Amino acid sequence: MTQLIIILLLVLVLFLAFLAWRYWQQTGALQKRYAPVITIQTEVTTLQAKLEQAKQNQKNFEADNQQRRAKLIQDSEQAQAKYTELNKEISLLEENLEDISFGLYKPHFDFQTSEEYKTALEALREKEKQFLHEGKAAISGVKWTVSNSAKEGERMQKQYTKLMLRAFNGECDAAVANVTWNNIAKMEERVRKSWEVLNQLGSVMQFSLTAEYLQLKLNELRLTHEYQEKRNQEREEQRRIREQIRDEEKAQKDMDKAREDAEHQEAEYEKALSKAREEALQATGSQLEKLTTR
Repeated sequence: MTQLIIILLLVLVLFLAFLAWRYWQQTGALQKRYAPVITIQTEVTTLQAKLEQAKQNQKNFEADNQQRRAKLIQDSEQAQAKYTELNKEISLLEENLEDISFGLYKPHFDFQTSEEYKTALEALREKEKQFLHEGKAAISGVKWTVSNSAKEGERMQKQYTKLMLRAFNGECDAAVANVTWNNIAKMEERVRKSWEVLNQLGSVMQFSLTAEYLQLKLNELRLTHEYQEKRNQEREEQRRIREQIRDEEKAQKDMDKAREDAEHQEAEYEKALSKAREEALQATGSQLEKLTTR
């Protein structure tokens, strides 16, 4: 019985070996037969993978390009805004150039004479001095201490506010000194810009120039401008009156001369007439007829 089982196992092993040999032989034949197809399929698979990779790379490139484009547009807009701001600041320094973008100046005061403007200007400057004396021109949001000393902190505050006010007043004085008929709007903007910049610089330490003091400085600029304009108008009016007086004097002289000429001519006529009368009284006959005809 045992031998029979061994024989059957050997037969089974041989059969399996035969099947394996046949499978290997057939597989080899098929591989040999379809080798070109398998190679093409492999290449197609490889190309598809490369194509998918290329598509993904294209998507990544387009996404990156879109981001770069958006960044360039943003940078361009920021640069344009900065250019516009800088160009405006530069134009503020070009004091003698007229810029229509600032519009026409509208008077803020309605005084009738230059003396009234001068008086108002003097009163305004006294008010500015009062603001400075009372500490209303510049303020600090906190009480500072230096080296744990409140006194030193107060001293530092006074020095810092004095520095800010000196810078602002210097800019305002320059604007007032250079204001003309064609740059008043620019000078106003220049004063406002100086106020804003100094307040930005002082914001770190919570120092600032007051809006009321800014308004006083703007009014000083406007009063100075309108005072100069009113003086120019008065000078022009005086010039026109002088010209009118000269024209009237010249016309009067012409009239006097014409009257003198007429009187002189009338005297000559009277003289000639008297002479003719004398000749007529002494004439007789044909001589009298000639005189009558004359």
